[in-house]
Amino acid sequence: MREERYRILAEINMTPMVDAMMVILIIFMLTAPMMQGGIDVQLPRAQARQVDVESGIVISITIEGKIFVNELEVKSEDLEKTLTRIKEYGRERPVFIKADKDLPYGLVLGIIATVKKAGIYNIGLITADR
Repeated sequence: MREERYRILAEINMTPMVDAMMVILIIFMLTAPMMQGGIDVQLPRAQARQVDVESGIVISITIEGKIFVNELEVKSEDLEKTLTRIKEYGRERPVFIKADKDLPYGLVLGIIATVKKAGIYNIGLITADR
């Protein structure tokens, strides 16, 4: 009878796969903060606590007066209808207003009034850190 000297090794070497996953994880961790661009707005400076804006609806108003709802441009006359539709199809989420610091005060107040007319009363203003 002949003795077998070689055994079949039927295992997957996990080390290269773990190394590749670690590299991908590091790349995502480094690039995620840079991907938080959105609409370019010069925010006023204020001292405030940090809020998770990802959990809500972000309304951005540029210096040109363009209005964006979560990076989708909306005409001012369609804003209330858009917010009402978002509220009807999803759970109640807060609205964060991100307005350029040089915009007229009345324009921002008009947006806040429109948000309230849409039935959303949890409203926050986004500012830049000091």
